[in-house]
Amino acid sequence: MVYYSWGEIGVFDHETAHTWGAGIGASLGLTEGGVHGQGHWNSLSDITGQLGAFCFSEDGSLVGQFFDNGDGTWLLVDNQEQEPYSPLELYVMGLIPPEEVPPIHILTSPDLSDPEHVTAASARTFTIAQIMAAEGGPRDPAYPDTRRDFNLAFIVTQDIPCNDAAYAFFSVLWAVLMTHQPPLRYTCFNPFYWATGGRATLNTRLPVDLPEPVFSLNAPPSTSPSPTATPAPVAPATVTEPAAEVPASTRRALPCLSAALPGARGVFLLAGRTRRPS
Repeated sequence: MVYYSWGEIGVFDHETAHTWGAGIGASLGLTEGGVHGQGHWNSLSDITGQLGAFCFSEDGSLVGQFFDNGDGTWLLVDNQEQEPYSPLELYVMGLIPPEEVPPIHILTSPDLSDPEHVTAASARTFTIAQIMAAEGGPRDPAYPDTRRDFNLAFIVTQDIPCNDAAYAFFSVLWAVLMTHQPPLRYTCFNPFYWATGGRATLNTRLPVDLPEPVFSLNAPPSTSPSPTATPAPVAPATVTEPAAEVPASTRRALPCLSAALPGARGVFLLAGRTRRPS
């Protein structure tokens, strides 16, 4: 069960990832909060992904996660809402073998004066072999004998009545989560399929006889990606476009709509359709 208190799904992939992590490697210092961890990766590590805690500069002007440049320096990437799962997260989810998890570094006293080439007084390195040894062995079951297709029942609860607009709104959110298309530009809605690199699917359909919905948010057609080897993390490109070209369904518009809708006592969602509980 995933408890989700937000009106929209900007951090759904993050909350879902807590089903598997972040607890692995806690004894090595890979998580926030020491041995017991607090469900997030160490903010001074370069694990990144959905469960990565963010590093803040002393004056608060910089916030982000560290990406290994491969030359003894790190890139501090601004907080990105469109963030795929990291290799370590994909491993604990059972979606990649341990061989695809790169070495992990934990920085000591990072110098953030040059965010593109962050240096550190020192950095500890941990391999997936060390992490598995600390956990008592490899994941069980191990890849590829793991589940890739997940079913999810979604229930919205609230102490005031729901209206048709709210049902339509939440149906759109969950249709986004199930789509195989990449995230729409200027939005924080991340399809689960995209976040896993095409390695897993999420289904919120109910077993009832309803026509297959057609989902579109003015997104261009896109072919479903094929699972690929886990690449080294790279910083996302900055997109600059005239304000007039920003689509109606922007990052700001949908959360505002969420705040205006009352929700419901119970909503069971299909892909683009809803069924009210009797």
